[in-house]
Amino acid sequence: DNEKEESELAMLAVNLPPEALSSALWIVGEWMTNSPSLGASNLVQNSQDTLSKARCELLRLIGRCFPGLGVDEKHQAIHFASKVWIANVVAQNLASAMDNSTVEVAICEHILSLGRIDVSPDVKDRARFESSVLHASVGLKYDTDGLEEKPGSAGLT
Repeated sequence: DNEKEESELAMLAVNLPPEALSSALWIVGEWMTNSPSLGASNLVQNSQDTLSKARCELLRLIGRCFPGLGVDEKHQAIHFASKVWIANVVAQNLASAMDNSTVEVAICEHILSLGRIDVSPDVKDRARFESSVLHASVGLKYDTDGLEEKPGSAGLT
């Protein structure tokens, strides 16, 4: 069964040139994180579990190859991680969180932390900005080194 899945994935694999990878990440990110009314869940046979597994696998692959990506690809990877993180927070607020949501959130925060320590100043700035916005709105849980304390968590004096 596992070999069948691997062979199906190998048939679907596409080698993209670096220039096209950032555009592909943006398109896939929009498709995987938008509401069901936009068609994502219909294309995966109305299975949120399948969509969650696909997001988790894509996040894992992005996290694995992040250091070798170009600046534009890193920007889209950071943005994709932020969108998945937000989608998981919304799902948890609607009390329909999946088992993979904790893993997805941890990988998203890992990708954001990789961006915060990147050698490119543009990537660092984008990752710090998106991390700060997410942390200020809801609060990151895993990789919070270098971020200010979440507003409102300390007592007002």
